Amino acid sequence: MRLSPSKVVYSTPPSPVVLVSTVNSEGRKNIAPFGFFMPCSHKPPMIAIGTRKITHTYQYAKEMGEFVVGVPTPKIVKQLYKASKKGKTNDEFKECGLTSVPPKKVKPFRIKECQVNLECRFVNEIDSGDHTIIIGEVVEAECDDDIFDEDKANLRYGLDSIYHVTGHNFVTRDGRKIKL
Repeated sequence: MRLSPSKVVYSTPPSPVVLVSTVNSEGRKNIAPFGFFMPCSHKPPMIAIGTRKITHTYQYAKEMGEFVVGVPTPKIVKQLYKASKKGKTNDEFKECGLTSVPPKKVKPFRIKECQVNLECRFVNEIDSGDHTIIIGEVVEAECDDDIFDEDKANLRYGLDSIYHVTGHNFVTRDGRKIKL
């Protein structure tokens, strides 16, 4: 069967959904989910997210030079989805039912309900079609105690990640469908 190139995003395995926290110079807290996410360097540790330049996430990360990436669990998929549909308030954490936690090395807040939080400094951006890839160096990282293990494989096995299939459809890493 021939596949339209416009469907390539749906013909590849999804990347895990992450929540990205940013803050602007006026202190407005922003939080948004992203399905284009990947680690992209070991030394120094770097991650990348795909976003659009019109988003507050892009604008605040660029303005402040920092952002936080949180790895959510299926337990908070409703809050995660709400973060994609929120209004414009000064504290989007409250609006989405999530808890902001003070960061260690950057200005944007960590997300208490996430199993992993990565504090990042904005390093570079690359235009990529209708998205822009933001690259951040991880300057501080924290994970829940119950998933930590010095063995890299065990740490990854301990993550209970969410994957966005399309629309309202999400699955866990073991293929369980998540209902909103």
